[in-house]
Amino acid sequence: MKRLFVTLLTVCALCAVSCINYQEQIDDLEKKIDDLSANISNLETVTVSLGALRNALTIGQAGDPIVSATRTDLGYALAFKNNGTVNLLNQTAGISVGYENGNFFWTLDGKALTDASGNKAVIAVSPEFRVNEGQMEVSTDGKKSWKPIAMSEKPVVEKVEEDASNITVTFMGNTVVEFPKEVKMQVMISGDGSTMASAGTATVDFCLSGKTDSFTATPLVEEGWTADVEWENSSKGSITFKAPAPVDGGKARVFFCDVIGNMVAVDIDFSKLAVDESFPVMYPAWDAYSVPVEGGTVNVVLVNNRDDYTVTIDKECTWLTEAKSKAIREDVITFAAEANEDSQMRSTVVTFEAGTYVKTVVIWQEGVKAISGENLSANGTANCYIISKEGDYYFDASVMGCGESGYIANVDFHADSPNLAPETVNVLMNENNVISNVRLDKTAGKISFHASGDEGNAVIQVKNTRSQGIWSWHIWCTDVPMDRTHTNPDNLQFTMLDRNLGATSADPADGTLTHGLYYQWGRKDPFRHSDAVSNMKTNTSHAFAFAIRYPDRFYSMEGNSEGNWYNTANLYLWGNPDYGKNHLVKDLTKTIYDPCPVGYMVPPANAFLIFEDEERTQYTEAGLVVRGDFGQTDFYPYAGRVYGGYSTAGSEIVFWSTNAGRYGSYEYAGAVQTRVDVASRTVSFYQGDMRARGVPVRCVKQVTE
Repeated sequence: MKRLFVTLLTVCALCAVSCINYQEQIDDLEKKIDDLSANISNLETVTVSLGALRNALTIGQAGDPIVSATRTDLGYALAFKNNGTVNLLNQTAGISVGYENGNFFWTLDGKALTDASGNKAVIAVSPEFRVNEGQMEVSTDGKKSWKPIAMSEKPVVEKVEEDASNITVTFMGNTVVEFPKEVKMQVMISGDGSTMASAGTATVDFCLSGKTDSFTATPLVEEGWTADVEWENSSKGSITFKAPAPVDGGKARVFFCDVIGNMVAVDIDFSKLAVDESFPVMYPAWDAYSVPVEGGTVNVVLVNNRDDYTVTIDKECTWLTEAKSKAIREDVITFAAEANEDSQMRSTVVTFEAGTYVKTVVIWQEGVKAISGENLSANGTANCYIISKEGDYYFDASVMGCGESGYIANVDFHADSPNLAPETVNVLMNENNVISNVRLDKTAGKISFHASGDEGNAVIQVKNTRSQGIWSWHIWCTDVPMDRTHTNPDNLQFTMLDRNLGATSADPADGTLTHGLYYQWGRKDPFRHSDAVSNMKTNTSHAFAFAIRYPDRFYSMEGNSEGNWYNTANLYLWGNPDYGKNHLVKDLTKTIYDPCPVGYMVPPANAFLIFEDEERTQYTEAGLVVRGDFGQTDFYPYAGRVYGGYSTAGSEIVFWSTNAGRYGSYEYAGAVQTRVDVASRTVSFYQGDMRARGVPVRCVKQVTE
């Protein structure tokens, strides 16, 4: 800032000497300096706020109990038992946190920030900030890329709620975290009172626990007696009682207090306090503990003075395991629970034993909540479901694709039945985090999830008991696609969706968002353009079943001279084995491998003969615009195709059809596609191509009669 000040003085000096008025330039420079200073100040506020937010979540995730949450003039102060106080400021940037699978990650405007590897930027790593030309920016990939951020007046902490065992904090972005509260103040007493009758003295040991680790002990004794308190540490000590002469009996009362106002009064009767030094003191902080339905860990705090105790889980319990971590006078035993995939709550008893001294606790786990939301498969099952708004959804995961109707008699499919018995579920693709809370209800045979309302594509996979993939589904998140009807030159009418399968827009101005996803002929699984170009895999065994087990692998034709992605060509994968012979959709079969949504299917090749009609077809820089039967327009983008690490996006329009067909000299080695060359404006119908290539799909409405 000093250098800037000197520069200003220099400019002022020039003004005094010359006849030119530099005042406007000076005012403009001063404004830029003020703006820069303000943004630097805001950046410091963002850094402090996010650092505090990260610390609070990290401490809470590590299991440190919270003592209190207090509102301050600047926000909230969260006081933890072992890690001090974290002050969360009200003012921050539009950066918040999300929560998934037990981890917190940074978000910007509700979308997850990613690191250099494309993974969600977890809170353990701090984002980096800078001011660039007056604009605050953030980087999460080691300063390789920067994103602009804006200040927000929304508080970091939106609300704080408290019950008997937790303080629940709702952070900006609706991230809700339950911080377990430290146990209430408790007192353990042990000692040998028999010495009061023989020597007139007795020593009583005490051990305290509570919301703080700062306590006081105040004894009240009989007239003429004394009581000396000696602290071994902040929560453990002893009291030596002395009477003028040996006394057979006698009583005392001790008040134990902590710094936040809790008090426990303990009455000591020396005629009854006659135990040896090994008197076992052992009790759990709570009688019952809960573990999340999705599984995880639960910490049982056992306050005790025993080193030789045992921990036993009910022998009938198969879902809970134990690992023990000891500390002086307080043992924290960590139990790990598997996910509960049943709708019924379950519980087990854990027993702590030290000789004849026995204590028990109950650990329980809620059952899976009933499936709720919109049933995507209410009107039939498919390999693709369209989501157009935020909400909860579920679909039938017990059947492949369109089910029994998708089988063709006497044709070798990869399985004899479309029925599925999934054991686990995972997400293979999730653009823009369009789905979350994905779970499998094995009993009901349903998969449920929450859709954010954002646009993008996701793929959900299920596996069997051997952790092998057995099926997958495409979740297509876009605004509601429209139907576009046209009649081709053969006087055949087709009703098609207004966008490519997987596209999130039908507007030519949206560029690559209109391109959609890419498919290898006969496969149900979508691939993004970048994945199809750069992540090609070799199907070394050329087994068709591998395409089901690994739906995220884009297979090359290596080792197969006919251009296929597996060994034995199957002409019926998309239901139309005859090269260009089947015309009407009602004459076709939608198979279990068809990638289109409910009510739609891959079209036959002659559906694209509409491109022949020059009066209805208009070439643009982005693609073809075709006028339909009712005056509506339909856009077909230059999405191209991908093969061997190469892409023709921008120079071709290409679509797969259901038809198997000629490739080179091989009669039934390839598949039929329609191809439009941008430069020459020529259309190739019934064009054979390798099935291993990635080509877009435009779905046509099924006809059932």
